[in-house]
Amino acid sequence: MEANEQCNSIATTICIIRHGETDWNSTGRLQGREDIELNALGRKQAAQLALYFKREPWDIIVSSPLKRAYETAQIIGSQISIAEIHVYTEIIERCYGSASGLLPEERRNLFPDGIPDQEEFEYLCQRAMAGITKIAGNFQGKKIIVISHGGLINAILYSISGGEFGSFKTRLKNGGISKLIFQNNNWSVVFYNKMTDEIADSADSRTNLYSEAELNTMRIAEEARLPGRNRVEELISYAQKAGIKRIGIANCISLQKEAEQLKTRLAEKFEVYSIDCFIGKISSAKLLGNNAKGVSCNPAGQANYLASNNTELNISFGLCMGHDILFNQRSKAPVTTLIVKDREHRHNPFKEFDDKI
Repeated sequence: MEANEQCNSIATTICIIRHGETDWNSTGRLQGREDIELNALGRKQAAQLALYFKREPWDIIVSSPLKRAYETAQIIGSQISIAEIHVYTEIIERCYGSASGLLPEERRNLFPDGIPDQEEFEYLCQRAMAGITKIAGNFQGKKIIVISHGGLINAILYSISGGEFGSFKTRLKNGGISKLIFQNNNWSVVFYNKMTDEIADSADSRTNLYSEAELNTMRIAEEARLPGRNRVEELISYAQKAGIKRIGIANCISLQKEAEQLKTRLAEKFEVYSIDCFIGKISSAKLLGNNAKGVSCNPAGQANYLASNNTELNISFGLCMGHDILFNQRSKAPVTTLIVKDREHRHNPFKEFDDKI
């Protein structure tokens, strides 16, 4: 696999936040590039954000260069032990031209047909997406907190959702969090414009059970589901949607023929490595003692072989009971089971129940 393909398949998590409140926010003044500081409520909102982000580890904090965003970032960073704030000018607020600093009624009276000298919306969207994608690219696979501004964040949400939400539809709250995932050159929105107390009471509390990488695996599994189709087809669908290029097969020696058939099928779309359980031909007597005979199965050897070939997904294919457990434990790549060893029912344990119904 090429290095850039490996990086693209890694999920990058971004929580992008509208800065805490300023006095201009509280009075409704349009706030563009003016460098206005947080007010007391804005600092309190930043402290509440810090408490939320202390619940799990985060790697990076990024901020717009404007004071209201940077101070929000500093307050969060001071509470989660991230001292360095990375400043990106690409995520500065939209320029509102002559309308900056005006109240809503003043804007309506002066610019009934729209603000003539503000930053064009199309350019804003391009700039916003270029900026957030640059951040994701510079910190691939990391968990990133980004502090920016309402106009810019809404442009990002609008672009990712195809206009379903964001600009023209969503009024972002000061201190509101939008959670994004970047993987395989695609953006997705987990949730948007939520305050910390809303998140605590929402489905995002599942992060107490699952890491972001695990949640992403579940999302891919949902997308890969093929109703009415067989497990091999679903396996291929899952691997493609996950951006997987290299697949490993760890098979029982007694299923060598079937493993070769699977390898041929998968090789149409992936780079495939297979290894049977007799790798190394280790004597059972030497390994286990107790007068054991013949060649021992070697699940650790199978896992090591596949790891040496940098597989990204491994398939357990008819391994003995117990040996499959050891293979799963030793495998560096995630493992899915396609066939389990069942000596009575031709590797179909369900028949044990089916026969008794």
